[in-house]
Amino acid sequence: MKTKYWFWFWKTFLGPSRLRKRFVQTFLFAGLIPLVLMGAVSFYLVRLTHQQDVSALEQNISNQVATEIKRNLDVAGSILELRAIFDNFAPIAFDQQSLILEDVFRALPPLVEASFICTTPLHCSVGVETSRWVRKGNEAQPELELRNRINDPQFAAVRGSEGRSFGEPIKTADGKFVIPFAAPVFNKNSEVIAILAAWLDLSGLVQDIVANANLGQTGYVYAVMTDGTIVAHRDPSLVGETIKNTPIRQALDLNDNAPVTQNTYESLTGVSVSGSLSTVPDTALAVVAEWPKTETQALIDTIILQILTFAFISFFLLAIISSWMALKLIEPIAQLRIGTSIIGGGNFDYQVHINTGDELEDLGKNLNRMAQNLKGLEEVNKLRLRTELLSESLRKEREVSKLKDQFITTVSHQFNTPLSVINWSLDTLRDPKSTQEQIKETTEVIYKSQRDIAAIVADLLTLSEIGFRYQKDRVKQIDIAALADKVLEEFQDALKIKKITAQVTRSGDTIAEVNEFTMRKVIENLVDNAIAYSNEGGVVTISIEGAGTNLNLNVSDHGIGIPKDEQPLIFQQFFRAKNAIAKKNVGTGLGLFITKSIVAGHGGKISFTSSENQGTMFFVTIPKKATIEQTPPVKPELKKS
Repeated sequence: MKTKYWFWFWKTFLGPSRLRKRFVQTFLFAGLIPLVLMGAVSFYLVRLTHQQDVSALEQNISNQVATEIKRNLDVAGSILELRAIFDNFAPIAFDQQSLILEDVFRALPPLVEASFICTTPLHCSVGVETSRWVRKGNEAQPELELRNRINDPQFAAVRGSEGRSFGEPIKTADGKFVIPFAAPVFNKNSEVIAILAAWLDLSGLVQDIVANANLGQTGYVYAVMTDGTIVAHRDPSLVGETIKNTPIRQALDLNDNAPVTQNTYESLTGVSVSGSLSTVPDTALAVVAEWPKTETQALIDTIILQILTFAFISFFLLAIISSWMALKLIEPIAQLRIGTSIIGGGNFDYQVHINTGDELEDLGKNLNRMAQNLKGLEEVNKLRLRTELLSESLRKEREVSKLKDQFITTVSHQFNTPLSVINWSLDTLRDPKSTQEQIKETTEVIYKSQRDIAAIVADLLTLSEIGFRYQKDRVKQIDIAALADKVLEEFQDALKIKKITAQVTRSGDTIAEVNEFTMRKVIENLVDNAIAYSNEGGVVTISIEGAGTNLNLNVSDHGIGIPKDEQPLIFQQFFRAKNAIAKKNVGTGLGLFITKSIVAGHGGKISFTSSENQGTMFFVTIPKKATIEQTPPVKPELKKS
């Protein structure tokens, strides 16, 4: 008993149980939905927060670098802002200008060029430099060539104002980027007596700040002009390159001091980055901070890996818990399944034992009671079955007896007529007074009666061979039109006697897979009836047509027809219509029954149309391809005229 229990335990719980799988799938599905949602929401929030943090950090770095650049420029500008100690409206003396410029170059290493420009028309030409110094190498020295800078943008920007001005960076002949600077020179009365113009080397003011700015491990900062030209970069090879068709360039065009709205774009080096832009106040410079996605995404990838690891562990634990819960839930159900299977197999003495204290225990008790009730019903059913079998046996015996009586009566009657005619004819032959003409006529009568007896015997032999439900066998491809020609040749004598015209028409493919012997019987029976029940001088037509996968065989005559009230019975065994008996006294009534049985055995159908005293047409349809199947009982089938 224990071995049997453990076998069922293994098969039910540890083996392939559909219900257990369904329980586990349900538990897993119910547990995975919140797990997946929680993971998805966590990932979304972490990614969103991380993107915001990256953008904020990029913006802070770019703002910080822009502030430092502005501070350096302000320091340089404060050094270049001069105020004379006299109150005369006159330029500073030339020798003093040279001393001032020399001190300025010494105090400001990024200074490339500096000059005083005249603004007092009574003492000099307005807009013309009065003194100019240039840094060559590490030394600053005066330049003898003085230029007219009346149209200089910086001179125009500062003249008439009281503030300094930083211009748009320009690239010098030696490839350096400098930022123009101009500031008014005031006397003691705050009157502008000159303008100090200068070029500041951006590499000295900006490059160190940009190179030392750190953004993670791979992030970087660079300075650009408003037209997108890079003036300072950690990678010196990129200085002078121009930014085109990037979100940074769009932000520069809009002068938008904000993070770039597009999350990812390609930098000049083809690296996928995110970036931020900050403009340097009061200048034509901006600072760009870019951070490659490979580094910023690394944290997200780590978080995703942690989420997936947590999800996998949770799924594994959930699967174990779900399997254990399903095992506990399915155990009583499995016992019920085993019980119903055993009881359903006929063992009504089997009892189910479930102690769960719930509806399943009640169901087990009900199953046990049902088994006891079924055990009582089994005896009743056995008795009823024996009674039904006995009744069915008696019914079949009565049917066989009735069929036998009908068969004996029909056959006896059919044999009696020709035998009686033969007997009368023999009496005539034995009469010595019979003339030669009478003897000849009597011999013909005996010969005809002999043929009638042979036809009856042939029908009986055919019925004996094919049975009441013919099933097609020994099929082969036969040309039905050629077979009809052969059958028609056998009836030439009968056609000549009644002066009947017979013809065979064909169309399409007339080859079908049939049993040649039985299909010949079909054509013979239909042609024999058509000739037998046609009037002298009539016409019999046989048409064969290949229609797709079927073959149609039609036989028509213009004879006596079939009475309408007897048409539903025409295919029954031993049945003959009244007008047929009157036309031809001898016949078994088996021909059409045999014909329908053969046609049905070939998977086909037979029907007819008929009008009394006008003729009959039979329609036979069979499939060209052989189909072996159980033949249904033969039932009469009619077509409306």
